[in-house]
Amino acid sequence: GDLLTQEESKDQENTETEEEDPFTLAYYPEESLNPLSSADFSNRMICSLVYQGLFTANRDGEILPILCKSYTASSDLTVYDFTIDPTATFSDGVPVTPEDVVASLRESMNHKYYGRRLRFVNVIEVTEDREVRIYLLQPNGNLPLLLDIPIVKASEVEAENPLGTGPYKLNGYGRNRSLVRRDNWWCES
Repeated sequence: GDLLTQEESKDQENTETEEEDPFTLAYYPEESLNPLSSADFSNRMICSLVYQGLFTANRDGEILPILCKSYTASSDLTVYDFTIDPTATFSDGVPVTPEDVVASLRESMNHKYYGRRLRFVNVIEVTEDREVRIYLLQPNGNLPLLLDIPIVKASEVEAENPLGTGPYKLNGYGRNRSLVRRDNWWCES
């Protein structure tokens, strides 16, 4: 594998008096860095810095929303509606849309890493209210816990390096690849 280094953003000033040492992360450039298709463990670790899902779980197993502002579930736990956080953006500043979420989740259903957790999903769609609706084949009260699946732009679900919503973005290619901290990370606003 190659090494991936962290670079400071060009707009970011180093406010510390001591110069920070860059860190490196191993990755495999011949393997994809698309979080929806990468099966390599090292590359998936890099993806966790660049991409976010609708939810995450803390160390106590509590479900925490990330790209999801709110959600509701039917009384029989077979239909879920998710409202996307309107402040969530990709690294290019473009807002995350319900279409991005639907395309990412649909693509992940065909992936060996995520497919099994979505095997009980029947339909994923955008509602008239601009929410993401998921219909399940059977009740599941844990669906939000399973939706830590990375979200990418709908137009980039098959791209080798799609844009993400996380605190870092990929810069460069091959041996010149690095992680750059986002100046405009939406979670810091």
